[in-house]
Amino acid sequence: MPQFEWTFCRAEAGDAPAIATLFLAARTAAMPWLVSPHSHEDTHRWVAEVLVPSSTLRVARVDDVPEAMLMVANGWIDHLYVAPAWQGRGIGSQAVEVAKALGLDTVGNARYRVIACTSLRREETEGKKLKSRDA
Repeated sequence: MPQFEWTFCRAEAGDAPAIATLFLAARTAAMPWLVSPHSHEDTHRWVAEVLVPSSTLRVARVDDVPEAMLMVANGWIDHLYVAPAWQGRGIGSQAVEVAKALGLDTVGNARYRVIACTSLRREETEGKKLKSRDA
């Protein structure tokens, strides 16, 4: 697949429905076994009322539609999702570069020094206790 040069810009209020759809689709594609504690309606509301008003939420658009989202807070990538149809084209790697410009702590967070933008397969995580960043 061809690589693209992605431009991340600040999310706008009108982007909220597309961002929520992107968020849900990317999570479902990457982690189909994950049971969400929130309804799709709650997720759409959260995106519109909490996530989009955040000053650090950035989106990459194709034909004016958000196809990737990135949020950096307190030196961490809090959210990085790419629409399934656009995965594998380098947008995750470019998002990490944008995150660095937004204040990603690459010294304190060693996991960002070298990054492979791939998802874990379900069989790689089953039966393993995964640590959260707050552990």
